[in-house]
Amino acid sequence: PIQSGDRVLIVDDVITDGWTKKEAVEFIRGFGGIPVGLIIAFDRQERGKGELSAVQEFEKEYGIPVHAAATLADLISFLQKTPAESGDDNIGEVLEKILAYQKQYGVS
Repeated sequence: PIQSGDRVLIVDDVITDGWTKKEAVEFIRGFGGIPVGLIIAFDRQERGKGELSAVQEFEKEYGIPVHAAATLADLISFLQKTPAESGDDNIGEVLEKILAYQKQYGVS
């Protein structure tokens, strides 16, 4: 159980609109805990409600730093380097879809 003054690191897979993370922060604070950071496996670098990314909005609203093991930019960079090495033509198709996704939902 969380006790008053406990420092808590939140760990999750991704952040979309930040709603579940906001609930977690409120839950932790409700028990007197101190959320000190959020670790996510993958940052899709999507726009939030405004011009900032969902991650940036969360950091700004709660003052809690967010760190990602990997980002969409990391994945794109990896895929751009991979086709020549792997000989897998399908990677190019996947990369095109990811770039289209980034253009539609990503932050500038």
